[in-house]
Amino acid sequence: MIYQPIRDPGGRVSGIFVQGYDVTEAHILAKKVAHDAAHDSVTGLLNRREFERRWDALKSLAGPHAILYIDVDHFRTIKKRLGRAAGDEVLQQVAAILQQHLKETDLLATVGGDQFAAALPGTSTKDALELTHNLCLAVRETQFAWGDKQYSVTLSIGLAEFQSLGTISFTDALGIADAACSLAKENGRDRVYVYDRADLLTAD
Repeated sequence: MIYQPIRDPGGRVSGIFVQGYDVTEAHILAKKVAHDAAHDSVTGLLNRREFERRWDALKSLAGPHAILYIDVDHFRTIKKRLGRAAGDEVLQQVAAILQQHLKETDLLATVGGDQFAAALPGTSTKDALELTHNLCLAVRETQFAWGDKQYSVTLSIGLAEFQSLGTISFTDALGIADAACSLAKENGRDRVYVYDRADLLTAD
């Protein structure tokens, strides 16, 4: 709204001229642009850049903090056999399952084509392990349908715990969880690997 005084010949204000502009469409568009810049276009989750930006807010919180790196097993095979649309549907359904099991205070993001990452502030390895097993079970027991076909999906998850996020970079922390996830895949998939402080990977 723009307000301008209306003055009489003597210079006194005798009225006010009001001019308004409807900026609803521009406001909605600006919000959409901001949302799209921070979220993955397929899953609707945070993208890697926004995940890293929000990561900084966790550095001041008391630990421990658990970091998960989650990979959808055999996703390339599914996408190759059924097509991109089917692959996107799988990612969307997996993302929905992950969201259902995580708390509002947790951060969940899509960090690659078929990779997700989660930061669980104030969560120990023990509690995170229980969560990851529930995630694996929930996805394993879900029958994904595409057309007249039913198929199953599993997850490989790497788990790392940090007492503080202020002493490690986002890239390093995510890299450690990613390394654990890679070993989970190499050792049969559909499992969780934990990265311990002695740099040893132990299966669970």
